[in-house]
Amino acid sequence: MPSNRAFHKSLQNFAEDTAIKAGKILLQEQTRFKIVKQKDIQDIATTADLKSEKFIISQIEKKFPHHNILSEEIGSINNNSQFTWIIDPLDGTKEYVKGLPEFEVLISCETSKDIIASCLYRPSTNKLFSSSKDVGAFEDRKEITISKRQKLSHSFISTHLPSGGHKGSMFKEAEFTKIWNYTSKIAENSYRLRGSSFNAYNLCLLAKGIFDGYFIFHNFADNWWDISAGLLIAKEAGAKITDLAGKPLKHKTTRGGLLVSNGKIHDQLLKLLNPTSPNKL
Repeated sequence: MPSNRAFHKSLQNFAEDTAIKAGKILLQEQTRFKIVKQKDIQDIATTADLKSEKFIISQIEKKFPHHNILSEEIGSINNNSQFTWIIDPLDGTKEYVKGLPEFEVLISCETSKDIIASCLYRPSTNKLFSSSKDVGAFEDRKEITISKRQKLSHSFISTHLPSGGHKGSMFKEAEFTKIWNYTSKIAENSYRLRGSSFNAYNLCLLAKGIFDGYFIFHNFADNWWDISAGLLIAKEAGAKITDLAGKPLKHKTTRGGLLVSNGKIHDQLLKLLNPTSPNKL
């Protein structure tokens, strides 16, 4: 019987190979896709999302026919397995449609308690991040680790910036104001604050030491497929992961918000981000 580490690594290798092939599909389709679903003003699904998803699922069903699958577009395939594959076949559809190079394929595998393998692939730059439980985190198959900066005032921090205010569908006016207030505290006390909606990719950049901390409020990561792959990559690189109250993150949810750091500046960030009731933000 293979060890758990060897099994986890084999899942990582499969995810890497599958994501790279799915990424090639996305590049081929970027000049000929069609919009097939309008979720809101700009949140859409395209034929490229569906082709990438169909390919990934077909590969999983060939290799692991008894595993469960949770994917953004089709939802859940339940085979009563202890293993579930989490798929975002095109993270960054809005950017993809606009012709921007910022989009990726996200694939991870998990049990009921842990994420055990994952990868993120950006086809426009051929950039691959991946990890497996107790094996490590990798960029283009070379091991990566978090930064060692100890002062928040010297640190680069990333977040998913709020937008739309009370006129948007995500926030009420009071929520919008609170989130900006907390975010402004980080901007005032860190060396640089950078905003991006690519939650998993931000975690990969933290894993390789570019960012020293990353935070989001619960509104920004309701979909587990948006963040699952990045969480394991950050964890295996040595990152500390909690909710915004400093409590261990519960598997499959970010309802208490999310704070990820190199560990050395974690408490400094918590002092600025710790709302009385994070679930009400």
